[in-house]
Amino acid sequence: VFNKVNNDISRLSKVNGLSDIGITAIKADEERGLVIVGYENGNLDIIQNKSITNFPAIKNSSVIGDKSIRHIYFFGTQAYISTGVGIISFNLDRLEVRDTYQLLATGTPAINEVTVLNDTMFSATDDGLFMASLNSDLTVFANWTQDLLTPAPFGPIKNVSAFAGLLYINIREGDEPGTYLRQSEDWIINNTSSDIIELTESPSGLTLNASYFIDVKNLDGSLSFRISDYGDDTPMRTSQAIFDASGNLWIADKESGLIKYNEEEGFEFIEVSGPGTNNAFKLEINDGRLWVASGF
Repeated sequence: VFNKVNNDISRLSKVNGLSDIGITAIKADEERGLVIVGYENGNLDIIQNKSITNFPAIKNSSVIGDKSIRHIYFFGTQAYISTGVGIISFNLDRLEVRDTYQLLATGTPAINEVTVLNDTMFSATDDGLFMASLNSDLTVFANWTQDLLTPAPFGPIKNVSAFAGLLYINIREGDEPGTYLRQSEDWIINNTSSDIIELTESPSGLTLNASYFIDVKNLDGSLSFRISDYGDDTPMRTSQAIFDASGNLWIADKESGLIKYNEEEGFEFIEVSGPGTNNAFKLEINDGRLWVASGF
């Protein structure tokens, strides 16, 4: 946890409050002052007012399948949680699971992400893009329809994102990989790279992250600017990039840690005390101290 006011860094783990290991998703709701942490086994932690509450309902459910928390999306009073067994609607005011959405009569494909645009929910799945009106009962599979006009109507769609009234999808596999922008009912190629691993929307901008470069989009979907290096020989290994309300771009890098970027100040590398990786291969005790050699 990095405090942007005083630059203090603190660490949360199972040792001091978290209920599990294997974090796969994390999302902050600034309006309510809470953070949802999702795990690979479906477990959830809610961090609020410096306390941590565990919600194991998804983990402990009798549903068979991949319960890993893949993505968390806030809309209104709900957190829509994407898993391999469906979309989970979690009420943020009552802090409880409200509904589970199945998209097909035979069950549901694995859900990678969801977003909302113009009162319609869009779901990126391993079997294509699905959509349903928020004014309908989303628990009824017949209210979900599949977009057959995408470049991969039955193939895996990794990401879906809505920004500035525009809808984006990201396809990493198949004959036509890339990031696409929806215009009317057509899908127009927006980025031809098959290496985009994440689309991250925020009120201040949309980022497309390919690990070795980050694209920032204008309101009309055109390229605002691209970051492909940190201004030196440090390689980029980015996991995610997101804007805060002040227009600062925060970058999570697998090798360089946490990085803050803005046009005026450039890059600021924020160092976290500890080994560079959890792949420790050598330990030595000397003069009452434990030395850890980490490697990649």
